[in-house]
Amino acid sequence: MKVVGESAQADKSRLPEPLARLVETLKYDREWLKDTRAQEIVVGALNKLLDNHYVLIRNATLEGLELPIPLILVGPPGVWVLYPSALRGIYRANGAEWEEMNDRRKRYIPSRPNIINRASLIGTAVETYLSEHGFSQYKIEPVIVFTDPGTHVESVNPSARIVLMDALDRFVTNLMKSALIISWKETQILVNLLSKGAIIAEEESLEPIRDAFSFIDEREPVRFPEVSIPLPHDEKVVKAFKKVPFTNRQLLFLGCMIIVNILLLVGFVVLILILS
Repeated sequence: MKVVGESAQADKSRLPEPLARLVETLKYDREWLKDTRAQEIVVGALNKLLDNHYVLIRNATLEGLELPIPLILVGPPGVWVLYPSALRGIYRANGAEWEEMNDRRKRYIPSRPNIINRASLIGTAVETYLSEHGFSQYKIEPVIVFTDPGTHVESVNPSARIVLMDALDRFVTNLMKSALIISWKETQILVNLLSKGAIIAEEESLEPIRDAFSFIDEREPVRFPEVSIPLPHDEKVVKAFKKVPFTNRQLLFLGCMIIVNILLLVGFVVLILILS
């Protein structure tokens, strides 16, 4: 998997109202800074599970959005916004509502920040950004990845997909089995658009990086020089080829074997005539 970290310059003059609220929510949020530590865990795991047909963009800053988006995964099956979270505890995701189990009351209560709503807004921001640049055919799925093994989430039609750390490999397996909708050239265009803010298809990047797991043998075929061996025309050699390569003793033994076979055949025919 290829990891890129470039980001486009933010244009603060174009800040839609939903994104403005998101920026104000995250601007002084310590949890957002804490979750950046979980990125390393997710990036390391994905790097082991995905091949070089996938590109992971880290901390991309879209046009009109001040704060960076943690992770954007681009590959043949589509585009995903990944939100790594270091939260620990028991939670419930019900649609766009995010609730935490209160130990004292033994029931779920609203939790802040609402990371379900946050991930959905980030996914909407990426989808809107691509649509404005002519890529409205791609539907962005927000995914929250919890890196703490002590986290449990009860999901009821959440607005963002919930993936626990021990289920990340299952998520990647299902992802790789999905239908392929993006070519390698389109992948490069989307990566440049999301990371550099420009639609550039680099010539040297139009072909995927050679993967050690590929079944295609890209080596040059081995060419053997043509060697022709002329046949000898010497009369002595021709006569030697015409000679029978048997000694007299071998010829005598071969003759005896032929006679014995003939006698056996005649005896077999006589026996059949007598019995009939």
